[in-house]
Amino acid sequence: MLSVATPFLAYLPAELLHVSGVLAVVTCGLVTTRFGPRVIGSDARIQAVAFWEVASYLLNGALCILVGIQLPAAVRALTSVSLAQAALAACAVSVAVIGTRLLWFYSVPYLVRFLDRRPQ
Repeated sequence: MLSVATPFLAYLPAELLHVSGVLAVVTCGLVTTRFGPRVIGSDARIQAVAFWEVASYLLNGALCILVGIQLPAAVRALTSVSLAQAALAACAVSVAVIGTRLLWFYSVPYLVRFLDRRPQ
């Protein structure tokens, strides 16, 4: 329960003080990560990790459902380009994103090994 409430408990006072709530939440997360293992027991941390994995799965599923619900309305509202042009643009963006990910995953480890001269 505390891990769910902590971002709100950091965000709201920051907003009341007219400072960045987002930076307050990020700072709170960094402090919690640094000092949490000293304060929070291992059983609670294991339960929190399991909870956040399930919550992330459910939120991703809900997001996909919401995108699927809105997609027909978005396609019907296309007026500046044809449906074929929009599909071609979507395919081009998908290929670019997948290609970038593949390039990143298969090149960065070798680049890090090349730049990091410490012994293995």
